[in-house]
Amino acid sequence: MSETFGSSIPCEASAVNWLGDMGCQASATMLERLRAVPGSRAGVDLQAQTVAGPDGESHGFHIEPFPKHCLLQRLDELGYTLTLAARITDVERRHEHGDA
Repeated sequence: MSETFGSSIPCEASAVNWLGDMGCQASATMLERLRAVPGSRAGVDLQAQTVAGPDGESHGFHIEPFPKHCLLQRLDELGYTLTLAARITDVERRHEHGDA
């Protein structure tokens, strides 16, 4: 049987599962602490790949390099593609001229 997050949601299906390195138990504990004190906050440092709870305890998490890059650069899929526009144009030109 899989671990659960909160009272009944399997950890694999939970919204906090992206904090995989942190573990389901640590995620659940942090969420409990956040719920216990209205207005408390957690902080996420994407560059350092850490999340800190309201008590200051910090946990690392994994994120793949490409989505991390896109988030840090504030790029969606189209925005990322547009950063490649010069390369795309170059390849298209070479293909049109038979240089590919």
